[in-house]
Amino acid sequence: MAKKNSLTQATRMKVMRRALYRCENCGSDLLSVSVHHRQPRGMGGTPDPEVHAAHNLLALCGTGTTGCHGWVESQRLEAKLRGLLVPMGADPATTPFRDLRGRFWLLLPDFTRVRYVNEEPDDN
Repeated sequence: MAKKNSLTQATRMKVMRRALYRCENCGSDLLSVSVHHRQPRGMGGTPDPEVHAAHNLLALCGTGTTGCHGWVESQRLEAKLRGLLVPMGADPATTPFRDLRGRFWLLLPDFTRVRYVNEEPDDN
C-alpha cells in the first residue's frame, strides 16, 4: 500500500519524460528511476501536495547516496547554490537550477522545462 501523499508512478514518469530519461544534472542515461525533491519533504514527510509539484522534482542519476542524487545530498551548500536544493521559504517554481554544462533551467507546472536567461544588466 502506498504511503499517504507519496509520489505516484504517473508523476514519476512525467519527470522522467521531461528529462528524456537522462539525468537533469549531468546528462547521463538513467538506468533506474531516481526522482529528487528540490525542496526536501522533511523528516516524516508532509501532507502538502506541492511537495510533488513539477517544479520541485528532478530526475537525477544514482540514489540518495550515489551518482548526482548522492552528490546533492552530500554537498548540500553547493547544491543550493546551483538550485538543485531549494531552501524552505524559497519558491521552487521561481528558482532555476544549473546543470553541469552551466545552463540554467526553470521547471514548469506542465512537466516541461525552459532555458532560464538572467536578463539583469552586467556591472561592466
